[in-house]
Amino acid sequence: MSKARIYARNLAANWIGYGANLVVLFILSPFVVHRLGTEQYGVWSLLMSLTGYLGLVELGTRASLGRHINYYLGKEDILRVNGVLNTALAIFLAVGVALILAALALAGFLGHIFTKIPADALPAARVVLFLVAANLWLSFLGAGFRQVLIAHERFDLGCGIDLVVLAVRAGGTVAVLLAGQGIVALAAVQVLSSCFGVLGSYVLSRRQFPALTLTPSLVSAAHFRELFGFGIWAFIGSIAMQLLYQTDLVVIAILLGPKQVAYYAIAGMLILYARNLVGQCSSIFAPQMIKDCARQDWPSLRSTFLRGSTLVMAVAIPIFVGLIVFGREFIVLWMGPDFAVSYPVLAILAFSQFVAVAFFLASPVYHGLNRVRLAASMTLSQGLINLGLTLLFVILLSMGINGVAWGSFYPRLVYGVLGGAIAMRWFHLRWLDFLSSAVWRWLAAAVAFAAVCLAVAAAPWAGRWPYFAGKVAVAMAAYLPLAWVILATGEDRRRVQQALTGLLSRLIGRVQAEPPGRVDRRHD
Repeated sequence: MSKARIYARNLAANWIGYGANLVVLFILSPFVVHRLGTEQYGVWSLLMSLTGYLGLVELGTRASLGRHINYYLGKEDILRVNGVLNTALAIFLAVGVALILAALALAGFLGHIFTKIPADALPAARVVLFLVAANLWLSFLGAGFRQVLIAHERFDLGCGIDLVVLAVRAGGTVAVLLAGQGIVALAAVQVLSSCFGVLGSYVLSRRQFPALTLTPSLVSAAHFRELFGFGIWAFIGSIAMQLLYQTDLVVIAILLGPKQVAYYAIAGMLILYARNLVGQCSSIFAPQMIKDCARQDWPSLRSTFLRGSTLVMAVAIPIFVGLIVFGREFIVLWMGPDFAVSYPVLAILAFSQFVAVAFFLASPVYHGLNRVRLAASMTLSQGLINLGLTLLFVILLSMGINGVAWGSFYPRLVYGVLGGAIAMRWFHLRWLDFLSSAVWRWLAAAVAFAAVCLAVAAAPWAGRWPYFAGKVAVAMAAYLPLAWVILATGEDRRRVQQALTGLLSRLIGRVQAEPPGRVDRRHD
């Protein structure tokens, strides 16, 4: 199968899986909020945000494993692939104990740390923390096998696993809430669905990679040092990512209370899902880019970076411009008028994402060239600046949850450009070439689509889902030809036309090769 067809298959799989998640999110979020109540939902959002902090106990092993599996596959060293996988699984088993202990310790001090959580909600919150830890441990184990599928570019198999997990999780959520249960039952559903995910990842990874061997004899101190040497900096990077994406909710919970957490969480959740949806595009290029780094194939790396980044931006532009222009109406229709206060946060965070997603594909370069120490240091400094600005805007300037969003805005812009510029220097992509071949197209497409959205949003029809859906449909109908003309190069258009022509020819050939219709044998 050609590389283009592999990318297309993987991208389709990612979008199908993530699209299903978005549909479930859209349907279930108002149901969960109204069943739990705004305050209980704020507590639930806070506890879910703590998952990231508990996840730090694996010390970056997941990120390190993904890098090393791809790297050694690029060098066709199967023995070392099995070695790092077995060693990583041994680490995951060991950190499970630390994870449970950390959750229990945090549960004991929960009421002292988050004094605004109602006293009657604390017992359930402590149980949820324990279940969150168990769920996270299962995700560690599943991640090892999932990396095997990703390294072999079988995102479609991973999508199948995700759909099963999603079905179990969504069905369980509805069932427990209809039964009058609360956040403890929701956490139990998470654990159950993760069990299916681990089992599915293991079975499919064995089928996809028959050379996979699980045995304690392959666990070695050398592989541990190798994983730890890379992973410790990935661990520091993970701490920084918590400062960037999860600390906001903690700060709000401490300073402003659970209700404000709920308002911020709705906007943050939309941004997170939008960012992850765009990330599904960049992830399909990561295995190949890491292999190119292992072989030091800079021309291939430059080509993949430019084409992949344009695809990422082609998806990001309608999503983030759409959130900025149509976000207020969407939130009010989706969650109710009380959540209109979430829109300014949504708009600020959406605008800041453009620079970040433009350099999504810098991350595989840092991993492939083992420059994760620099990446972690930059992300950590960005997170600390983010936290400092957030405290400044909230405490001294009394800007509320909007101040939290602005605290994230400025560091994200600066560090996005800086991180991308450094990565491009390593594989010899000049800024002038980057600007002339890609960036001007992105800016032109974003401005043109923003103008379309503003014109459509000015229509007098509002207040109902059919009107909103019609506006979005009109905007997207205008965006597709804009993207085709502005973002696609002449070579891209020729490739698409050739692919469509080839597909049509194959279909016609199959029709012509079909045998004549079945003979009516009723008279035989």
